[in-house]
Order: sequence, then structure tokens, then C-alpha cells
Amino acid sequence: VRVRAEARLRQSEERTAAIVEAALDCVITMGHDGLVVDFNAAAEATFGYTRAQAAGRPLGDLIVPPKLRAAHRAGLERYLSTGETRILNQRLELEAMRADGTTFPAELTVTRVGTLEPPLFAGFVRDITGRREAEHERRDLLKAAVAARASEEAARVRVEIAQTGAEVERRRLEFLAFVGLRMASSMDYAATLEDVARAAIPDLADLCAVTIIEPDGRPQALVVAHVDPEREHLVRELQAHGDAYLPGAADALRTGEHELLEELTYELLAAAAVDEEHLRRLRALGL
Repeated sequence: VRVRAEARLRQSEERTAAIVEAALDCVITMGHDGLVVDFNAAAEATFGYTRAQAAGRPLGDLIVPPKLRAAHRAGLERYLSTGETRILNQRLELEAMRADGTTFPAELTVTRVGTLEPPLFAGFVRDITGRREAEHERRDLLKAAVAARASEEAARVRVEIAQTGAEVERRRLEFLAFVGLRMASSMDYAATLEDVARAAIPDLADLCAVTIIEPDGRPQALVVAHVDPEREHLVRELQAHGDAYLPGAADALRTGEHELLEELTYELLAAAAVDEEHLRRLRALGL
């Protein structure tokens, strides 16, 4: 019975050894002292050591880059003294080192072999250089695609801006042509100014109000044109406040110089208002 059991054990060990030897991944066995016990064919091909060269030598000196050796030794000592581990049975990605000193990205899994005492460890190492290169290539292709899309979008926006600019210029010229024709064809300045104000809506403005100065110096509201008819009534109500009915209007009427207000803030509206009701209506106008 004992002979048969020993034979079965020997066959099992032979099968295990054959599987390890034929494995595509590197399989490296290390003792509790950190020395290499076994080194399969894949490890020989990957790291550049023969099994004979590797056996009995410190694993850290063979395949661990110098910058990681202290952590490797500290981890082994911690496990032997406390049983605490941070890497056993986990898949890690780190650098490994070949016999010629070059390094490469590797995937590593370390496991303890059975319950042997002192412990024996098996490390499974896979060269993932190809995977990393593929990831970098994929990332570069993605960046290139994003850059190309951004360039395409920028070109589209430039075309749209150019088209918009051309359309605005076309409308401006059409408006000026209309104004010139209207002023040349009519001696009724009031009707002409009303036509001009309404022609500006909505292509050039949301609101156009024309005020003239009477011979006695009084301002007289002549035309109000707004894209929203309801707000035309609101502007007419505001005109009851005289030349201060809109911010900037009083200065323009007084000096004869144009006044450009690029942004109508609450402070500007409040400064132009003559009372709270005036301010409320100015805000309701939505300038």
C-alpha cells in the first residue's frame, strides 16, 4: 500500500512539474529565505537566467529592480514575523528586471504553496509589455480622434461664424439700402423715421425708439418699434418720464453724441430711474 501511495504521489508531482514547465507564464518558486527554489522554462526565456543560474540565489537580486528591493524584503519579513500580507493572492502590476538590467511591465500573482513550514511561495509572472503598448496606442488613437473631432468642430464653428457674419453684413447693407431709398423717396420725415425704425426690427435690434427735439427744445417721442407689441406699450408709458425714459437717452439728446451701453446692469437702470415705478417698468422691459 505504501509503495502504491508513493508511486501515486510521484506521478502527481511529475504531472505538476510538467504543467509548470509547459506554462506560458513564468512560474518561480521561492523559499522563506527569499532564495529561488525553481525557475520554469518561461521564466528562463523571459528573464535571461537558466534554472541552474537562478536556483539558490536571492529572488530580489535577480528579477526585482533596485528601487523595489527594500519593499520586497520588508514584505517577506513582515509575513514571516506577523503573518500580515499585502500581496498574497492578488494580481499586481509592477516592474520586473531581466538579467541585462532592463525592466519591463509585469503582472504578478504570489501565493503560498500549501501549508508547508517553513513557507514556500510561488510567483506567477506575465510580461505585459504588449498590453501596455496596445493601451498606449489605443490612448494615442483616442487622443488623435478627439483632436481631429475638435479640429473639425472648430472648423465648423468658424464656418458658421463666417456665415453669420456674412448674413449680418448682408442685412446691414439691405437696411442701409432701404433707409437710403426711403429717405430719397419721401419728404415726410416722421413717416420715413417710422419706416426706418420698424425696418431695424428684428434683424438689427429688439427695440428701436426715435425721439426728436422740437424747436422749443422739448424732446418728442416719435417712433417706438419692438419685437414684442406688448412692450411697445410699455415703452410708450416710460416715455411719459421725458428724456430719461431709457438709460443713456438723456445724455445722447443733450450732447448730440452717441452713447454705447454694452451691458445694462441693475445699477444703470436704478441710476436712470426717476422713481420706483419708473425702475419697475425699466426692469419689466427686459433690456
